[in-house]
Amino acid sequence: MALEGQVTSVSVADMPSLIARKSAVFLALNLLLLETGFIFIFIITLTSSSLLSTSVNFSTLFTTVTIYILGILVIAKLVASLALTLKWVKEYYEIQPTKIVHRKGLFSLKEVIMPIKNVQKVTVSQDFLGKFFNYGTLRLENPMLREVFKMEGISQPIKYAELIEAQIQAEQKAYENPMLLLHNNNRTRL
Repeated sequence: MALEGQVTSVSVADMPSLIARKSAVFLALNLLLLETGFIFIFIITLTSSSLLSTSVNFSTLFTTVTIYILGILVIAKLVASLALTLKWVKEYYEIQPTKIVHRKGLFSLKEVIMPIKNVQKVTVSQDFLGKFFNYGTLRLENPMLREVFKMEGISQPIKYAELIEAQIQAEQKAYENPMLLLHNNNRTRL
């Protein structure tokens, strides 16, 4: 057990997997835009039905049709809200000790894997709102393979950048010290 201020070595295999997902700000913004769109459609439906019902003597027919249309709109809004929320929940980045896995998909799962050993540069970008709401984009680069792996709009990007950089350093130390690598491989097989 480490005392305060004492540095201990942590093997790559000892690091836990973490889940990073897009900031909840994006979910809230999408739901707000959806709500705004449905309010707009609702107002148009009400005003058009009231205009038609005053010009024609079919006021009860238009009122009944309007109620059905509004009921369909409410159900459509609920389904759309549920779909947006499920999409947000089903897209995430799993940061494992040796790789980062981007998973997404409601009905079919799509995975993109970036091995930590391939990452040579980690950069964080945040705009004004990103700094205010603590979200941003991580770019994990491998210039030799010309790969860029983006973790877009994630919450707490600086924290995850520091974690990934620590994992890169731990993996580099493991490859520099073959005995540590052999020890980690034997432990993970048990």
